[in-house]
Amino acid sequence: MSPIPVTQSWQRIEAWLAQHAPSTAALLLPPAAREEIGAAERTLGLRFPPDLVDLLRLCGGSAEGPFDFGLGGPYRLHTVAEMTEKQLTMTEVVGAVGEEVMDGSYWHRQFLPIGNWTGTYLLVLDCRPGPGYGRVGRLAEGSGTSFGIWDSLADLLAAQAEALANLTALDHWAPVAFDGRLSWGIVTNQHPAPRSLLRLAAAAEQPAEPAPPPWRYVPVPEAGWVGDHPGFRLTFVAGVSGPELLRRYGAEDDVAVPRSRQEADDAARRWTSGYLPVVRTGMAGDWAFGFETGSGEADRPEVLRRLSAGTRAVRVGYDRDATTLAVLADGELVASYDTRRPERREGRGPGLPAAALRRAGLLPLDTERYPDQDVAAVLDLLAAEFGIAMDAALLDQPLLSAHVLPVLADQPHTRGGEFTSSHEPVIGGALAFAAEGPLRAAVLEQAGLLAAEVGLDDCPPIAEALATAAAGKFAPATDENALGKLLRTLAAEARAAAESRSDPVARDLLTEDERRAWQVRHGAALAIALATGTPVRSAAPVVLSGRLDPHWRTVFMATLGEEAVPVDAVERLAQREAAVAAEQQARWAADGAAGGAWPVLPPPATRPSRPGPQLGLGLGPVTLPSGGPVRGHGSPLVVPAGTVTAVSLDGLPVGPPEPGDGTPASAG
Repeated sequence: MSPIPVTQSWQRIEAWLAQHAPSTAALLLPPAAREEIGAAERTLGLRFPPDLVDLLRLCGGSAEGPFDFGLGGPYRLHTVAEMTEKQLTMTEVVGAVGEEVMDGSYWHRQFLPIGNWTGTYLLVLDCRPGPGYGRVGRLAEGSGTSFGIWDSLADLLAAQAEALANLTALDHWAPVAFDGRLSWGIVTNQHPAPRSLLRLAAAAEQPAEPAPPPWRYVPVPEAGWVGDHPGFRLTFVAGVSGPELLRRYGAEDDVAVPRSRQEADDAARRWTSGYLPVVRTGMAGDWAFGFETGSGEADRPEVLRRLSAGTRAVRVGYDRDATTLAVLADGELVASYDTRRPERREGRGPGLPAAALRRAGLLPLDTERYPDQDVAAVLDLLAAEFGIAMDAALLDQPLLSAHVLPVLADQPHTRGGEFTSSHEPVIGGALAFAAEGPLRAAVLEQAGLLAAEVGLDDCPPIAEALATAAAGKFAPATDENALGKLLRTLAAEARAAAESRSDPVARDLLTEDERRAWQVRHGAALAIALATGTPVRSAAPVVLSGRLDPHWRTVFMATLGEEAVPVDAVERLAQREAAVAAEQQARWAADGAAGGAWPVLPPPATRPSRPGPQLGLGLGPVTLPSGGPVRGHGSPLVVPAGTVTAVSLDGLPVGPPEPGDGTPASAG
């Protein structure tokens, strides 16, 4: 079948823009002159496909702006001059890397960039003579160029005209008409019932072979027990027991078992343990200690806050070339120390007297000794100042240990969209100035729709939180309530799904669609928790940005109602943004006049290093020793009941195990 002519498709696109997105239509540029097109062809040594020439004779590109015209999705249509400049730049820059990346897999001298998105993604035409001449491809910076969606620009224009007319997807982009402008939303095909790696782990009859560690570490006998580890966290808590310390880390009450260091390391790298971090614990006088390798739970402020609640805690961190120390009292940082910056100490109290640091050779730092020797100096300091008598030989023995379900972050890693006066003026104005009550109701409705999109709407903690918030009460998540435990479990599911990708034993247990589904679910749950437990104006951008339906704006504004938004909301938003920008500029100017806001710190001191390699590239598949079980099995079920089922997943669509899912791959 002959392709639809470019002129016919472009007329449909222009008519649609005029009716539904006049602001975008206003950014279309006048047709390019034939002379300009011919000059570009001569400069580049290319013959432009006739489809492109036809389009440029109808439209010379799109001016740049937050609502410019995107071709093939959000790729702003280049002018002839931009096509020429970008082609020359790409050929020069990529060519300097080597001819091996100029074969068409990444770039080719006869590729022509006709559009771009965010500066790192290009829409390209293949101008090489042959059967692929004129086809449309996409280049992702760092990945390369792919073809196969559209055989010609005429095909793309015809598909785009149809997508606009019916508001249907164009490949993985969905056109959105709102507020007189055209934008594009990513089409997310959420897996409705991804399999749960944590459920599969709990059902496994035998522990799996540990995943290979990401780094090869060669122990350094000369460094003593410190040389057995590329890094660790050793945390002391006064006046608590070992089981209580594990509970504060996030372990369940009934899942602790003795493990050696190697057994703990292996357990944390098994899919049958959900890749959950393992903490071992013992006693140093009146202080319980927690020991971690391969994880950094004690680096997290929220964990240190829990550990030191109602008491004192001291955390020692070691990472080959640096030793750190943090002292806390009842959730508050009292003092900190870092061998890389010994002169900088933070905290609200005299927890580390300078005289004590001097006696330990930590202030000034004794730069003649090996970095691993700083650990002994720090432990001597703790013995002298806090009475912590740590026998390092304990670490070589089996210690009570548990997998921990990481606690909630103080500040979840969530990010809302850019709802500014230039990018999203209507939504931005509403979020900034709409009446509180209607805005909260509209955001909660969007949170409920988001829950349904990702399969969380029938999950009891989510449903209860939404109902409580709809009744006018906050429903914040805590580490111990049902909503908080669900968030912790979803975070563990998302992490386990991601970790399984690089585990040769587990990578086939989930599909990539299922892995993505757990990431999306976790992000959605965090957004919903913000909507139900925090002020609406801070939660709204995160909730709205999380929606999978690209047409949410129309529903949101209809629910909010015109009467809830001041008529001058957009103008007031622009004024507020201008005032904030002016204040920032003034602050920068003042900082510059004062000699700069950021102090210039001297580089860390050069330290001697132990001879021989210590860290290398990742290991290949781990082979089991012949005969006997893998060290670290410990018990028939590495994940005791309750470890990864801290919250019921009832009501959460989870795919059933498939035959063989609960059986680890054979060893070796």
